[in-house]
Amino acid sequence: MAMTAVLKVDLRIVNTKLGTFRTKRQSLYNLMESIKRIITALATVSWISPASRMLLQKFLQLYRQIEEAFRIVDEYIHDLEVVLQQYQQIEQRLSDKAEGLKTDIFGV
Repeated sequence: MAMTAVLKVDLRIVNTKLGTFRTKRQSLYNLMESIKRIITALATVSWISPASRMLLQKFLQLYRQIEEAFRIVDEYIHDLEVVLQQYQQIEQRLSDKAEGLKTDIFGV
């Protein structure tokens, strides 16, 4: 049994979502960098102790996991950019072909 489906893609919506992903990713990245600076300063300047070193070590382990999550999100963003570009190219080719069709088919 053959499966048929129609895929409708609104490029404006895809582009808007892509922008939202980029913005949220950058906001989260900036927040994590800020927290990293604060924790590092706390452990190396303000609160020098074995406990602060342990806190810094645990935070850096968490931070490495978050960096991996950022890499995954970056891959999704890249994939979405590629899909958007391909749909735009297809849409442009279809528009070009439609414009090249004869409109005076009955000689009127």
